[in-house]
Amino acid sequence: MSKIEQRRRRVNDQSAWQYAWRVGIAPQLSTPELQALLRALQDDAPELVQGMATDPPPLKLTQNKPIEAGCAVCLAAWWGSDLETSGEIEKRYREVIERADVLCQPVGRANHFLDWFDSTPRQTMRVALMREVECVLNQRYFHKNEVAMDAALN
Repeated sequence: MSKIEQRRRRVNDQSAWQYAWRVGIAPQLSTPELQALLRALQDDAPELVQGMATDPPPLKLTQNKPIEAGCAVCLAAWWGSDLETSGEIEKRYREVIERADVLCQPVGRANHFLDWFDSTPRQTMRVALMREVECVLNQRYFHKNEVAMDAALN
């Protein structure tokens, strides 16, 4: 089986939300953002909310107010960076989702992750997304070590 066929098979074995996460969203999040999301998932943090991007919502009236809760992408940006206000977090959220849509093709596939995140029972979502975040962090860790080993050998 060729590498292309193997990749297609892996993609076909993934659900739509996992594809959107793995190909579109996770690559847009920094390692500190992913670590922050993992911590929230492990602790079942009440600041991690489903059904909304941020609380308060990023309205003109509240865009300069600190957020109190956020979805997976927004909480990752909030806890994993220096962003604090509803407006700052919304801007980062839009950047991640817009880039994810470009990476996932056709445009709009990033919504599969957002829909899954919002509609899946919390405990089920936490366990499944925890696995995904851990996988991405492990891949980054091992890739970083491979690069360091290659540099040391050359």
